[in-house]
Amino acid sequence: VEQTNLAARAAAATVIVGKAWTSTSRSGTVLIHYGSGTGCYGVSFGFPTIASTWNNNVRSAEGLNNCWSTQYDGTSYTGALLNCTPYCATLGSFAAKTSSIVYRPTGTWG
Repeated sequence: VEQTNLAARAAAATVIVGKAWTSTSRSGTVLIHYGSGTGCYGVSFGFPTIASTWNNNVRSAEGLNNCWSTQYDGTSYTGALLNCTPYCATLGSFAAKTSSIVYRPTGTWG
């Protein structure tokens, strides 16, 4: 019984902080990023690298649960950046350049 309760608490503590898609307007394949707690309420969640199939392949992005996302064209949050506040249907000239992502509290710029 104790293990079941721990699993339930662990599942409740995981929240989606953002999504990124291979096509514009929430279409194509989706990459889901998870954080802990209730989202970006006073905390940020960083992903210094993304899977090789996603690197330079993101074309729309969205922060969820009080998160804005910042897309970086370099790994470890380097290079040019684009903020999605909270949703970017397209990334414009930044399309297919994302190599790392940070999800920050709403109102916080990268």
